Order: sequence, then structure tokens, then C-alpha cells
Amino acid sequence: MMSPMSDDQLLNLLDEALLAEPSSRALDAAYGALAWCELNHEIARLVDDACFEVVAFDQAQPTHARMLAYQSSVGSIEMGIDDDQVEITLRPSAAKVVVVTPSSRWEPVLDGEPNLGTARLGGLSGPLRVEITWAAQTVATPWITI
Repeated sequence: MMSPMSDDQLLNLLDEALLAEPSSRALDAAYGALAWCELNHEIARLVDDACFEVVAFDQAQPTHARMLAYQSSVGSIEMGIDDDQVEITLRPSAAKVVVVTPSSRWEPVLDGEPNLGTARLGGLSGPLRVEITWAAQTVATPWITI
């Protein structure tokens, strides 16, 4: 059992905590938690999560690829993740896609046709989520760590 602190001890402990510089990991987690407060979209349901070991003839070490599949009331989302590369496939294609990280938001360009849209993203790291707008409804994936 922890012994009670005096008021001075408690104030000193709070002072240390508030003056310390937070780590980048703590800041990313805080921004991610705050972003959930702003979210008022449908959350896509994860229906498949698979990890594959990919071996190419010219690679000394195999890479690990991950495939995530989500379903919503409006459409489906597939995300292929390989190291820092992500490919997003939407069925049907969407009017707007926004990639959200704890510190930024951007709209990748969708390639494809009306029934199938694809976006390829590179150089990603850390947590991210994807917001997809189909007609008048926006759907978001949960946070994913790359």
C-alpha cells in the first residue's frame, strides 16, 4: 500500500511531471486520442487481418506483408501494408479519401473506375487511419500502426 503524500510532495511531483518534455511517442498517442473525440463517422468493421511472409528472389531477408479488410454499410476497404508502403482499395470507388495521422491530414489521389478505387502511399510510419466519403456518408478505419 502506498503511503499518503504531503501537499508539498504532491505539488513537487506534479511540477516535475508538467515541466518534463513529453516523448514523441506520448505526443502521438495524445493526438490520436484527441482525434477520436472529433470523429463522428461510421467505424468500418475489421473482417480480415492476415500477415504473409513474402520472399523475393533478389531479397536476402523476407518481408512481411499485412492485408486488412474492412466492411461498412456503404462499401469495403482493403489495405495492403508492406513496410512503409500502403495500398488502399475501395469498392465502390469513393468521392474522397483522407489519410489521418496524429499530426497531419491529406488526400491521396484515387486511381481506378467507379466500382474500384486504388490509392498507393509510401513513406508512412506510426499510427494512421483512413476516412472515406461515399456519397453523403463518411466511414473511418480504426487507427492502424505501420
